[in-house]
Amino acid sequence: ANRKCFLDAGGYYSKYVDQRHIINGGFVEGLGDVGGGIVALAIALSCVCGGLVGVIRLMKLLLLGKARRYIIKATQMHEYVAMLVGLLITVLVQSSSVTTSALTPLCGLGILPLHKMFPLTLGANLGTTVTALIAALATFTHDAIQIALCHLFFNLIGILIWFPLPVMRRVPLYF
Repeated sequence: ANRKCFLDAGGYYSKYVDQRHIINGGFVEGLGDVGGGIVALAIALSCVCGGLVGVIRLMKLLLLGKARRYIIKATQMHEYVAMLVGLLITVLVQSSSVTTSALTPLCGLGILPLHKMFPLTLGANLGTTVTALIAALATFTHDAIQIALCHLFFNLIGILIWFPLPVMRRVPLYF
C-alpha cells in the first residue's frame, strides 16, 4: 500500500498538475497549451459563426415563398396565444433551446419582430418547466418535485413581472 499520498502533496501537485500539459494530442499539440488553446478557440469560434451565417442564409432562401406568409400570419396572433404556442412547441420537442434556436434566425432576418419573439420565448421558458415537472414526477421524490416547482414559480413570477403591462414588456426588449 502506498501511504505516501498525504505526505508528499506538493510533489504530487507539481508532477500531475503544475507540470502536466492540458493539450495532450491533436493537431494543436505542438503549439503548447497557450498557443494551442488560442488556435483551437479561433477555429471553434469561426465554425460557430460560419454555421450561424449558413443557417441564416438557408432560412432566408426557405422563407422567400409560402412559408414567409404563414410566419407573418402567425406573428399577428395575440401575445398570450403566442406564449401558449411557445409553451406547446417546447413541451412537444422537450427543449426550450430548440424552440428559441429555431426562431432566433427569423428575428435576425426581420421576419419575426422582436416584440413578437418575446412571448414565444417566455412560453418556451414555461414549457421547459413542464419537462422538469414530468422528470420530477417520474422520480417522485420530495427534493425533485420541490426543485421543479421552484423552476416553475421562478418563471411564472418573471412572466408576471415583465409581461402583463405593455410598458414593462419594453424594458427587456429595448434596454
